[in-house]
Amino acid sequence: MGPQYADRWHLQLMGVMPAAQRKGIATEMIQWGCKWAKEDETYASVEAQGIGQKTYLSQGFKILDTEPAKGTASRLMVWEA
Repeated sequence: MGPQYADRWHLQLMGVMPAAQRKGIATEMIQWGCKWAKEDETYASVEAQGIGQKTYLSQGFKILDTEPAKGTASRLMVWEA
């Protein structure tokens, strides 16, 4: 990620059970993490894949890496206040 992202909030291991999906729960969790990053005047980062990437993109995250990490489908994403 580089030194400019050394002090950040990393949103990790977030998920919503299938029965509870499409109710805004993931959006609320993401906004909660971004709120803390904004209060600390820093960034929020996440590793996401699949539908999660679409959710993070809709909340203002940007994809940092050009291709997934070797052996995974995850992409490194960052949100800036």
